[in-house]
Amino acid sequence: MAGKKQSANIYRHAELLQDTEIDAKSTVPGFAVNCNLQFMDIPALRNNFRSDFLGIILVVKGKLTISINLEEHIMLPNSLLLATPHALKQVISMDDDTLLCGLSATVDFMGKIFADKVLDLMNYFSTKYCPHWQLDSKDAATIANTFNMILHRTEEYNTHTYGKELFYHSFATLLYELGGLGQVYAKINHADFSRKENLVMAFTSQVQQHFRQQRNVQAFAEQLHVTPKYLTETVKEITGKTAGEIIDHFVILEAKRMLSDTPLSILQIAEELNFSDQSFFGKYFKRFVGHSPKEYRQIQRKY
Repeated sequence: MAGKKQSANIYRHAELLQDTEIDAKSTVPGFAVNCNLQFMDIPALRNNFRSDFLGIILVVKGKLTISINLEEHIMLPNSLLLATPHALKQVISMDDDTLLCGLSATVDFMGKIFADKVLDLMNYFSTKYCPHWQLDSKDAATIANTFNMILHRTEEYNTHTYGKELFYHSFATLLYELGGLGQVYAKINHADFSRKENLVMAFTSQVQQHFRQQRNVQAFAEQLHVTPKYLTETVKEITGKTAGEIIDHFVILEAKRMLSDTPLSILQIAEELNFSDQSFFGKYFKRFVGHSPKEYRQIQRKY
């Protein structure tokens, strides 16, 4: 990858849902899917951008040329693209008749469903791997059918007795399908990552593994053999967030999951996340979420 740092806008999932040119179908918070998407010329995507969501695209018809981390990919029918949130993306050109299956999922959404597997998922979809797979027709049909199943489950998400569970199952099916296909199609991307990008990837991996035990930037910096100031500045340059914000993100994400999906008491959750006491955990959580842990749990149980 070119050593020169290029600034990029953050294209947020909320903007994606509001963009009438994309027509993303969303009945699930932090998630959207479309199985008959005509890719339009969207000015916001013509310049380099990053996103706050994972994107998976299957080209059904036409040709799409897109850049990922400044490397150009020509996508023809049966091409699959895995675009991670922090990857630098740019739409270069497309045929007028380009037709896609498209899916987007925020990191919060992924973490809530697969809390203990977020590290594996993010590493798997890491930009260390070539994001463009050229599938054969049989495998492409399998992925397209899975997209359609997911779309069907989103339509029943709020109406079927087990709509939520069926949707999660269908989404997990897609990830398992991709996991299997990855053994055949995924190749290590030999593009040169800058030292700063490698540092940020190593830092994020360390945080995902150890945020329950430590939340101190200095401790992570020592593990990575850099100063806390350099780590924070580098993370800010590459991701737009400070090192502390990255740590807080994973702590809050896990706290939300435990409050929503486990019977653990708030005291037990505070202990699991290595807070000194329940009061400190409550103040920390409310500072980021706007609700106390008890209030957040009550709100989640209404849905």
